[in-house]
Amino acid sequence: MRNLKRALSLTLASVMLLGMMVLGTSAAGYPDVDENDNVEAIEVLQAVGAMSGSNSGNFNPDSLVSRVEMAIVMANLMKLDVNYFAGQNSFSDVPAWASSYVEACAANGIISGVGGGRFGTGNVTATQAALMMLKALGYFQYNEDFNGDWARATAQQAAQIRLFEGLNVQNNTQLTRNQVAQLALNALEANMVNFNGDVGTTIPTANGTMNIGHRTSYEFRTSTESKYNTLGSDGDKSDISNQGQYYIQLGEELYDGKLTRRADTDEFQRPATTWRYDYQLVGTYVNDPDLTYTKGVDLGDIYADLGLSEKIGTDGEHYVDGKQVADVTLARKDDTTTSGSSKGVLTQVWYDDYIRNGVRTRNLVITHINTYVGKVASVSKATSSADRTITVTPYTGQGVPTVSPLNAKFETENFEAKDLITYTAAWNSSSKKYDIQTVEPLTESTTGTLTAWNGKTYGTDTGKSENNFTVAGTKYEYNANAVVVDEDAAQLSGVWSFKVNESEVNVYLDKYGYAIYVAGVEGEKNYATVIGVGGNNPYGDQTTGVTLLLPDGTKKTVTAKVKSGSTLSTQSGGAAQLVSDAIGDLVSYKIKDDNVHELTVLDNYNTASGSIGSHAKFTNGKSLLQLGSDNYYTNSETIFMVCTDDGSDKVYNVYIGYNNMPSFDAAGITGF
Repeated sequence: MRNLKRALSLTLASVMLLGMMVLGTSAAGYPDVDENDNVEAIEVLQAVGAMSGSNSGNFNPDSLVSRVEMAIVMANLMKLDVNYFAGQNSFSDVPAWASSYVEACAANGIISGVGGGRFGTGNVTATQAALMMLKALGYFQYNEDFNGDWARATAQQAAQIRLFEGLNVQNNTQLTRNQVAQLALNALEANMVNFNGDVGTTIPTANGTMNIGHRTSYEFRTSTESKYNTLGSDGDKSDISNQGQYYIQLGEELYDGKLTRRADTDEFQRPATTWRYDYQLVGTYVNDPDLTYTKGVDLGDIYADLGLSEKIGTDGEHYVDGKQVADVTLARKDDTTTSGSSKGVLTQVWYDDYIRNGVRTRNLVITHINTYVGKVASVSKATSSADRTITVTPYTGQGVPTVSPLNAKFETENFEAKDLITYTAAWNSSSKKYDIQTVEPLTESTTGTLTAWNGKTYGTDTGKSENNFTVAGTKYEYNANAVVVDEDAAQLSGVWSFKVNESEVNVYLDKYGYAIYVAGVEGEKNYATVIGVGGNNPYGDQTTGVTLLLPDGTKKTVTAKVKSGSTLSTQSGGAAQLVSDAIGDLVSYKIKDDNVHELTVLDNYNTASGSIGSHAKFTNGKSLLQLGSDNYYTNSETIFMVCTDDGSDKVYNVYIGYNNMPSFDAAGITGF
């Protein structure tokens, strides 16, 4: 292998080969492979050393595969001794760096050329690749097996053993890396065969030779060795002489029983398959469901879609976010919405009906996976003993389903503090908590004016009502766990408060097209510091005599009110009043139609409360600003509003940037 690597480094053409060979350890979970690709096949093929990613770290699932590259896959899949064929090359069009792989496959009867001393270097077709897999399984060991039409015979045999399962291809379809991986996995799970027909006799004729008496027939290979039950189950036993013989599958033969496949469930309790190779976990992969819904669905519809007209004879299994629903009967009912299904909730259904050892088994599994909205509260950097993690703060209090208690930590290299995200979580029966399973960025879909709104609440939709709203000409329906916030990101408590034809909103969608996060558009904000409050001003009412210090250094006395839910630093008396201790509060404000300034408190620091006292400190030209026990870091655009008080008069100054802000150490200075 070292000599091969050295040869590869000398030719630019080797780049084509790297993605087909395992020249090092390549981790599963490629950035360019998503759930729509054959993830299970890709990761199993990587584990056994048949395929891996390129040097860039990608798998390139959509790249076409040449015949030469397909030979490399087959040689790696079957663990052929390519070193034995080093330096040999029977084909004029095969590059030297790939010749040993092609020669190894040719010597083992897996491939042949296209005639004229050429192998054929075009892209491999579905029929050509299938023939290579079929020969590995034991089919077509004689040319006469094709009955004069190799393509037709190959296609028929491949279809009979379901070799193309999971592939949407035709005979001449050029295969991608993604499709080759799936085709190879199908072959590894297929039964091997022996030829048990008649070879026939070849006789000379005037035009050459002909074969007489050839009869093509195959029988499955069997063995009583337990290693031949690693990819199957009891249902794959042969009944030959009642000796408990197992059918031999290609993956069992090639890897000596070290490649195993077992029925399992994933974290959401969905039926799944777990693969291991050489005692190491490859991964757990969800089986294809029989039915999938992303809205509320009746039990009667599920039964109808399954083609069932009667109760299955068992209550089946029913899970919401991985936790079993114990009190729900899964009998056929036409008008009962499945508990847990709703808009934006992934509902999946599996139904098995089989007879084994004379006993009929019928089982129904229904699972629901919610998508929730959260925010990244903090990030923990990677250390020598732990990977990077984020801590998620869920949006709660909507009157909608939540997962609690939640293990809020999630291992990921992505996301930063304050990022809005969506996440899924599954019940962990050991820790008695929900563990986060996936985290995805919350991506904006539409910004526009709200033009229509039906319904008064959100987050309580069972999936059958018509609660919806229209923005920029598009009608949206709520995800069952939708979050709605106003323009200041204050969470609403389940009642829509935006105004039709007035409010501007941002709409964020889940992956199924439902609105999961709706936010009022933040208008232009003005900022100021409260430096004066009039006499006896009732909290929340319009007042005169609120004086603001503006960022340009000017002072402005306004009629003001405090926005509902925004609290000034000190309120006294049963009626809650604005008093002089509100001085020093940093606010944003909006000027309403009646010229009233609506104040929103952003932060407060005042000496009377002792929150800063003598602990305010700043050094000119340095970014650090210490206020109380908190440290802040400023920059060249930071606006400093400073009041100096010599006991007889207050002087207000505004400075922009830490290079212009003078040093202070609290003595005789009140800082805002």
